Amino acid sequence: MLLVRDDDPIEVFAQGTEDDTITAGVQLDRNLVLFGRRFQYIVPGKDNMTPRNAYIGVAATYEGANLVAPSVGGSLLFFCQRRENRLTMQQMQPGSVADRLEAFDVSAQLDGYLTGKPQQIVAQTSPSAVFIKTRELRHGFYIYSFLDSNDQTQRMFDSWSRWTFNSRLGVL
Repeated sequence: MLLVRDDDPIEVFAQGTEDDTITAGVQLDRNLVLFGRRFQYIVPGKDNMTPRNAYIGVAATYEGANLVAPSVGGSLLFFCQRRENRLTMQQMQPGSVADRLEAFDVSAQLDGYLTGKPQQIVAQTSPSAVFIKTRELRHGFYIYSFLDSNDQTQRMFDSWSRWTFNSRLGVL
C-alpha cells in the first residue's frame, strides 16, 4: 500500500515536454504561468498543489518566447518573441478554453521599429502601458500605450513610441 502525504517531495512535468527548460514564471490571475524555451505552462491556482493533486499543463506553444522575463499588467501578460527575423511583442491572455492561453502580436503594424535584444519588460495598468528596454537602445526605451473598453473586449486605442535621452544622463 502506498501512502502519499501532503509534504512528500514530488516531481511534476507536463506530458510530452520532458526536454523543455523553464526560464521564467509570473502570476496571472490566480495561476502560475511558466515560460519554457518551447512551451508555456500553467499551474492552476484555484486549489493548493499537493502530491495528491499535482498538475502542470501546457497552456500555449510559443517557441522562443523566453527572450526576456515576461511582465503582467492587470489581466494581460506581455512577452517578446522573434518572428520572421524581427523583434515582436506579444500580448497573452486567458483563452476561451480553461487553462489555455492565447496570444497575439501587438507590434504587427511595426516593421523593424523594435530592434535589438530585449533586456526588460515592465507593464503597468494605470495608464495602460508596456515599457521595453533593449540592449542596443542604451539611452532609451520603447513604450506601447493602449486603452481597452471597460469590459476588455475591444482595444480602443494603441500607439508605439521610442524615448531617447541624452547620453550624458548615462546608461539606463
